[in-house]
Amino acid sequence: MCPRKRIVRMLLAGILLSFVSACGRQASQDALTQLNARLDRLEQKMIQLEKKDAELTELTNDAKATSIKLEEAISELNQQLAKMAPRPSPAVEGKPAQAAADVAPGKKHHVVAPGETLYSIARRYGLSVDDLRRINHLSQDRPIQAGQKLAVAR
Repeated sequence: MCPRKRIVRMLLAGILLSFVSACGRQASQDALTQLNARLDRLEQKMIQLEKKDAELTELTNDAKATSIKLEEAISELNQQLAKMAPRPSPAVEGKPAQAAADVAPGKKHHVVAPGETLYSIARRYGLSVDDLRRINHLSQDRPIQAGQKLAVAR
């Protein structure tokens, strides 16, 4: 082979190698640019998530504070209710002879505590609310009062 052809071939091979190398660097540069863009988007999303997390933390703290205030208010109301003098039920007042007969000696009775309901009392003694009302001659439109004495068995 002629030395001239050999030199031309080597030059062509060098140019081709430079071209391939440059194309590879360009592809690497494009990939790097894409990765940087994705990283920027991820950083923006992280910032948004951190803001949301801070908002949720603040809302949770506000909810806890409100819950504590409500519990304190309920406790105060329960204390005020407990201090109030018990009033006998008008239904019991209207039928004193029968009410006394229902709570006669030997029969079980229950003194209503603050916060108790007919349902809770009936359930405790295995009665239905209707049976408890009937035994004690209670109307449906009158609530029971703390301190009221109820018959719980016949």
